Amino acid sequence: MFKFANVLGEPVSRNEIDECGAGPMAMTSYAGELTVNFQEGSLVGWNIGTAPDGEAAKIQIDADVAIGMSSDELENAAGYSPIEGSTLGEEFALGDRVGGFVDNGAVSMLYAGTQCFFR
Repeated sequence: MFKFANVLGEPVSRNEIDECGAGPMAMTSYAGELTVNFQEGSLVGWNIGTAPDGEAAKIQIDADVAIGMSSDELENAAGYSPIEGSTLGEEFALGDRVGGFVDNGAVSMLYAGTQCFFR
């Protein structure tokens, strides 16, 4: 059985939210701002953002998009499309599997799968 702690170290926090739109969800966060989301014991999504010290997480996805890259660079990424009218800020999609947010002109978060974002 795969254990995230074997790769990422011990979690920095765990949280359960019963009132997510997708149903009850358990979240486990690790240093470096990675959060993995579970429903009924199965991994259903992840998100990663900028660390509290402002340093960009060291992750890049296949679309050549990385935390901290400029919004100008992002607009040239394969599959990029802004999500118009998002109530969560400047949100974008990369194809139909990955999404993210831009803050202060740079990618600040990437996510995939089921999330507990309140829109």
